Amino acid sequence: MYQVGAAAADPPTGASRIGGLDLFSRPPAGDNAGGGSRTPEEGTMTRIAVAVFGLVVTAAVGQEPLGVDAIKDRLKKHEAELTRVRTAMLKDVEDELKRLDDAIKAAEKAADDARTDRDARQKAQATVSKLRTDRTRVQSLRYDIDRMVNLAGPPPPLPVPAEKRLGILALSVTPALTAQLKLDKGKGMLVDRVEVKSPAESAGMKPNDVVVQIDGKAVPGDLVGFRKFLDAIKPEAEVEVVVVREGKTETLTGLRMPPEVAR
Repeated sequence: MYQVGAAAADPPTGASRIGGLDLFSRPPAGDNAGGGSRTPEEGTMTRIAVAVFGLVVTAAVGQEPLGVDAIKDRLKKHEAELTRVRTAMLKDVEDELKRLDDAIKAAEKAADDARTDRDARQKAQATVSKLRTDRTRVQSLRYDIDRMVNLAGPPPPLPVPAEKRLGILALSVTPALTAQLKLDKGKGMLVDRVEVKSPAESAGMKPNDVVVQIDGKAVPGDLVGFRKFLDAIKPEAEVEVVVVREGKTETLTGLRMPPEVAR
């Protein structure tokens, strides 16, 4: 058994360094910091770095090691803390999404009420657009939280939303547009963008189309409902799409729903 810092006996080969630290070094001659004469053992305060489960635990020579079981207990406590933090962070995101949903509804109502006041209507519509952008950004924080507080390895691949597989960016129809086009309340989705060479473009969809029916069924007017509606369509099945374009109803054929993929 070799004593750390001892002058006698040579250390065993390959055992004199742990974590890059010399365990058998002697302090410089005349080391008497703190006053008085000190032995090599008293003057040697070697710090040992021990890697345990990815954590580095430091201990001063002369203290007992914490032990594997104690480290495991500490890790369990840290994991519990991370779980609580993750839950709190997700709750903050959900609370903000609810506030944004309420604000969007209020702004949409303000835009609808200001139909006779052009300036007020444009201002309210700009507010709606900004709030929707904010909502999208806040929603994406859910995935950021899983990356920041990763408790079970890499997160599973996220499925690509159904409307993105079609190649469109879809938005809810505002109350004002619903009234203008005489649409059923709470029905239809506005096509804001169509990707080049996408299934939607191949079927003839264009920006500013309002999709009111797919495969003979009325389209829900909210994004969550729209995604569920699209997911229920059999992959690769050819369906008809009814859109309102520039105030007129048109029927598009040949739309195929791509199979679900992960990103």
